[in-house]
Amino acid sequence: MAERKKSAVVKAAATAGGGGKPPAKAAGPCLSMAQQRKLAKDAMTISMAVLTVTAMTGVRRRGLSRSLHLASGVALIGFSLWHNSLYTSKKAAKCPDTAQ
Repeated sequence: MAERKKSAVVKAAATAGGGGKPPAKAAGPCLSMAQQRKLAKDAMTISMAVLTVTAMTGVRRRGLSRSLHLASGVALIGFSLWHNSLYTSKKAAKCPDTAQ
């Protein structure tokens, strides 16, 4: 019974994919570098706001506030790393191979 369901799923996926053709790309446009930078800054701002609000409302209590505080702190670190990766260092651009 499970094999019959699995084979039906495989057949449906094969026919939906166009019979061996590569999958179509997403219809939406890619984000430009300026849009990615703005999105990273906005995400850092939102996560910092959530971090501040949850700190003021009482993180010491167990529950949603504490979990939300920890999650927004981790998100802030991730968004900061993403934001940093969107900018290239001027020093690295001038001297790409300094270690010999």
